[in-house]
Amino acid sequence: MGIQEAVAKSAESLTIYIVEEALFCNVYEQSAWRFVELIKPYKPIKKRVKKLNMDVVSIGFPKSQLPAISEIARQNGFTLDREESGSLTIQISGEPDVNFDEWKQHIPLNLMEKPGLTDQSFSGNQVDLYSIVNQVELFTVADHTPMQSMQFLIDLQKKIKLVKKMPE
Repeated sequence: MGIQEAVAKSAESLTIYIVEEALFCNVYEQSAWRFVELIKPYKPIKKRVKKLNMDVVSIGFPKSQLPAISEIARQNGFTLDREESGSLTIQISGEPDVNFDEWKQHIPLNLMEKPGLTDQSFSGNQVDLYSIVNQVELFTVADHTPMQSMQFLIDLQKKIKLVKKMPE
């Protein structure tokens, strides 16, 4: 399922649409607003999506959290429906008290580029174990999406390989 379809489904009133993608789940736009306000207060992020020509708010969490989230929804009196695509729809009884547009406006736009080695070349002086340890120390998992965290780990592994190849 593409982001365009997921954003469109999130606009359905009284519905939280959860998209399952591999090991993670994503919730977009109005569904993210409803989820954060009525189910669990995850930290939303807002990114510019060129394909849609708009800023999109989303939350993400590991698929392993679905049973706990389903239980919270049931305890709140909401109904759950599993779709053929594997995605999950939660039918809620009423919209949150906070207006969606106001809620979205207060989320800062995430301008951070994907962490990585893409446009950088490292010399032996720039890549060393100290800088790698420093990057790990400064990286806060709570402020990044699961995909950003995985990319960060992949980039660290690349840097470690570079350090191993450097002459002593």
